[in-house]
Amino acid sequence: MKFSLALLLLPLASAAVYPRQNQRSMQQIQQQVGLVMRDFAGCAQAAQQLSQNLKAQDEQASIQGAANLERNLDAAKKSIGNLRTIGAKQFGLRAFAEIVEANERARARQRNNQ
Repeated sequence: MKFSLALLLLPLASAAVYPRQNQRSMQQIQQQVGLVMRDFAGCAQAAQQLSQNLKAQDEQASIQGAANLERNLDAAKKSIGNLRTIGAKQFGLRAFAEIVEANERARARQRNNQ
């Protein structure tokens, strides 16, 4: 008897969980968007600094600036990748899923070529 009652209440419990899962997913995607924005701001700042170093013809500072810009770009690419993964897996966005799959295929080809 208790088992059948639990089965009857299961759809109600599941329906109550969906909004919370959606809220968590939305919070997660909002946090990820914040990270992407922060990473892009870091890229812009690093690019501006590199430009100033190049204008000043400061070779050592330019080399360090280029390395800094590369680190910032790598962080931004990772954040965007995470955002795409969240969009694909948690929200079922087809365009994001296609990009994630294409990236996975490209990484697999790259590993096979090494």
